Amino acid sequence: MNGIKHMVIPPLVSCLLFIIIGCQNKQKTAQVIDRAPEGNKKYTKAVSSAGATLVVDKRSVSFFHPDSVQLESLRSSAGPQIYESITHDCFFQMRNARAVLKKYWPGLRIKEVEDTRYIMFVKQDNSITRYDLDSLEFCGMVLFDGIQDPKIADMTNVDTELEFYFSKK
Repeated sequence: MNGIKHMVIPPLVSCLLFIIIGCQNKQKTAQVIDRAPEGNKKYTKAVSSAGATLVVDKRSVSFFHPDSVQLESLRSSAGPQIYESITHDCFFQMRNARAVLKKYWPGLRIKEVEDTRYIMFVKQDNSITRYDLDSLEFCGMVLFDGIQDPKIADMTNVDTELEFYFSKK
């Protein structure tokens, strides 16, 4: 009988150890999952210090970016690394988009949206679309041909966005 106990106890102890270790690993996984949203936190813009509205009624591309108050708010709330990352991305994506416009779409007007909170697009049929820049990303570009509704474009895919929007009637 003594031999049977020695044969049953080690597998039972091993099984219990696997269960305990497995439960601990699940707890660690849950902690990592709980922390994941913090790393993917979406930073929002502060309310703009400007209240003006830019009216766009011609075929153009409008570039928008945060004002100085919004930039300072981002710097203080997100920290220097995230601030640098966001402003770096905006700068280089806009620079690339402007280069593509200059090279392949030279006749297209470029509007720099500064000290403005709203952009109001007036189509040829007099219908209006208005964007509140406080509700959009930190920076970007809006395509407008005067016929279609304006489109917030993906600057990382600027070539395709321009071709698709402006060739479509």
